[in-house]
Amino acid sequence: MNQNYFPVIKSTLSADALGELIRKKYGFSHKVNCELMARGVNDIYILKSDKKSYALRVLRTRSRTEEEINYEIELMQFYSNNGFSCAKPILSNDKEFFIPILAPEGERYLTLFNWVEGTLLSESLTKENVFNFGKHIAKMHNINHKFTCSKEVMVDSSSYIKKYLPDLIKLLGDKKDILFYEKLVENACKKLDQIDRVSIPFGATHGDIHFRNVFVTNDKKFTLIDWDTCGNDFLFKELVSFTWLTHYIGESKEINKNFMNGYREIRKPKKEEEELYSLFFCIRHLHIICGVSKSVNIIGHNITGFNHSLDKYKKIAYEAGTNAGLI
Repeated sequence: MNQNYFPVIKSTLSADALGELIRKKYGFSHKVNCELMARGVNDIYILKSDKKSYALRVLRTRSRTEEEINYEIELMQFYSNNGFSCAKPILSNDKEFFIPILAPEGERYLTLFNWVEGTLLSESLTKENVFNFGKHIAKMHNINHKFTCSKEVMVDSSSYIKKYLPDLIKLLGDKKDILFYEKLVENACKKLDQIDRVSIPFGATHGDIHFRNVFVTNDKKFTLIDWDTCGNDFLFKELVSFTWLTHYIGESKEINKNFMNGYREIRKPKKEEEELYSLFFCIRHLHIICGVSKSVNIIGHNITGFNHSLDKYKKIAYEAGTNAGLI
């Protein structure tokens, strides 16, 4: 790092320069137009060339390892090869799925994907669409035992929550709130770590299957995006990615009911899985709030539901902890 520059957490890369880089790395014969679509924890650009569109994801520095990116790509390819639509990573001329570039803050990885057609499920939360999406996830869970990869990646929610709990504590001004979260995290993570991965179905998961991460086409086909939190985890635990967001933003409880009914029509969870729902929901909430806290100095307070206050998060944390028997 050049010591003449002030430290940078996350830079905004030039869209024009990225477009030219992609044109060369992927051998586009036509002019490439690149525009920044969304600047968040990761950055997303849209590329257009010869009437075709592509999505370019730029990971932030040190957010993921090469092994984690390889796992993601292999899992996406696995589902795509088994009839499940997903945003497909595209190989560069150098036969690479991700390209490292040096930004002011350090190395960042670029991956080019095909453009996903359809509309977000969040824009069409009909009973039929939600029910069918539940069935879609169940079908994915029914075949993931066939997935093999070069190196497995585990979703370790306990480690993640404990790692970023100090970031949450920094934002809390009340000592009672700090003690509350410390105790809840201790109890929730201890209980999660005691679950037997043999008796409770465990395997490859997308990890973030809420209705803002899936597109639905006119012919009712689903395409999942944002696979960058995927990894091996409890299958039933993945479902709270959907139900947590519905609960958090105050959508009708019928949405979650329809989603779960669709899932159960294809895959019947064990009784032991169902009994873990409240714990999984609490873990998801703690994962979100700790993740939000550590991201404040990356993308600011404009994170979903933050609104410069953690009161709503605390209310749900208390409710979730109570339902899970942790308080």
